[in-house]
Amino acid sequence: MARLTLYATAAQDAVAYADQQGLVSTFETALAVLVADAASPTQAHVTTANNAYTSLKAVWTRDLVVDYDRANINTDNLKNQAIRAILQQMLNVR
Repeated sequence: MARLTLYATAAQDAVAYADQQGLVSTFETALAVLVADAASPTQAHVTTANNAYTSLKAVWTRDLVVDYDRANINTDNLKNQAIRAILQQMLNVR
């Protein structure tokens, strides 16, 4: 099977997928609290949500590199299939 690798550039720390999901969960929880606060959110809740979003955004705005197994992905058609597959996976992660 062909192998694709997605990683942060060397100048930046790689963040594990599980850690990314943890950041997403933290933000979603903070956002849910804001929604529950309705018309009168507390400043503490706003700050918590903003901090969670800032942490999440820092991971998602990094430069990423896609690498592939050149022995197995050796035609333009296979490269296109691989990129479409990884894009589909990225779109399905919420």
